[in-house]
Amino acid sequence: MKIIKIILFICGILLFVTIIRGIDIKKLFEILQRVNFYFIFIGFILLALEVLIRSLKLKRLISLMGNIKLKDCFIIYLMGMPFGSVTPGRIGDLVRVYTIKQKTRLSMTNSFAIWVLDRFMEVLALFGLASIGLLVFLVHQRLNGEVFHLLLFLACITIFLLFFIINLKRKWIKQILKLFYQIVVPHPVREKFSSNVSTFYLNLTAILENQLQLLNILILSLLSWILVGIRGFIYGLSLGMDIKLIYFILLVPVINAVEILPISIMGIGTRDYTTILLYSSLGVSKEYGLSLSLMLFILGLIPQMVVGYFIAWQNKLK
Repeated sequence: MKIIKIILFICGILLFVTIIRGIDIKKLFEILQRVNFYFIFIGFILLALEVLIRSLKLKRLISLMGNIKLKDCFIIYLMGMPFGSVTPGRIGDLVRVYTIKQKTRLSMTNSFAIWVLDRFMEVLALFGLASIGLLVFLVHQRLNGEVFHLLLFLACITIFLLFFIINLKRKWIKQILKLFYQIVVPHPVREKFSSNVSTFYLNLTAILENQLQLLNILILSLLSWILVGIRGFIYGLSLGMDIKLIYFILLVPVINAVEILPISIMGIGTRDYTTILLYSSLGVSKEYGLSLSLMLFILGLIPQMVVGYFIAWQNKLK
């Protein structure tokens, strides 16, 4: 695993260096120096709201099996960030399993089932939004009309949610969850839980019976990712970018989807390349695209990692 992490980190750095070589460094620094800190402050407020929504989502999910305070969900979520962000596919946030067990006194198997379903909902919402965003964006290349694009986006979200509700109890949804488990969970962890795998699947099946609560959780997941897009729009305003909000809501989920793929560490290189590629089709220069990517990373991911490390350090002391 360490060798894979080193290789991915080196590949990400090489891709980032390649990007840097193709831009005007002086222009990049000029853009960053003109940042409007009023919008940065608004961005931090939106970031706090995102964390709150994700914590609330985790609380709703845990409530299907036990009781927990919102404050503890806040701690569980942030403690996973520094460990998840530095591993491919954010597998490191498995640390949340142990924190859930500690805070709720649920069994390790139950805590693990909650973590897997939480990850599944996050990935489902993100890749659903990314797919819809790309679809609507491609339509944009052919047709004009912002209202039409917004309505198409909302219609796709509605169809996505209805599809989820209708198929929730079908066997193939459970099969997808099993496949997700095989892909996302590292082999050593699967071996550790191999003796309890039947109990694990029974717990997942029991959770899937509560359709209304799961729909609520999925909506919260979608809302949290949409907020990331709105935060990207705010960062764009701080840079002086003249791009409408709808394009950030459509494209930032695509950037986030590429960022969490297990092909780089912390999205270094891949996030930057994707941001430049997507926004260049809107007439945005490489320098502005890279500035936006850096702000999404430095002002979005890094603060959560720092707070998460601090919380983890405090809990270790206790």
